[in-house]
Amino acid sequence: VVDALYQTTQRLMTDTGDAVIRLTAASYDSAAETYTVCFGYYLDGMPICLEGGYAAEYTVTSGKITRAQLRLRQYQLTGETEVSLSGPQAAALVCADGGRKLMRVYQDNGETLSVAWRITPLWSKQ
Repeated sequence: VVDALYQTTQRLMTDTGDAVIRLTAASYDSAAETYTVCFGYYLDGMPICLEGGYAAEYTVTSGKITRAQLRLRQYQLTGETEVSLSGPQAAALVCADGGRKLMRVYQDNGETLSVAWRITPLWSKQ
């Protein structure tokens, strides 16, 4: 299921620029026989967090796509740099917040892309 959806996503998102599409989350609800599969954009190895959700999100019930939502974007590396928190500063935030997982990401708010630190639970679905 995941491989077929990945191939479909690649065909639909033919021009992502320098970004690539990767599997971000997948779950299965056995009672409803429903898969939920999500793909995200990655730029230069870092995930891009979209304000509205995932790059592509599919719901598959009994072998058929029952819902598909795609957010088409194109990203280009420009060579510009952006200053964000240093590693030790970011680590201090994690310690102050109870020792969660720290991840450096690109944050896409629909108009601009910026580097950010994201603090998530150690066991997160994202």
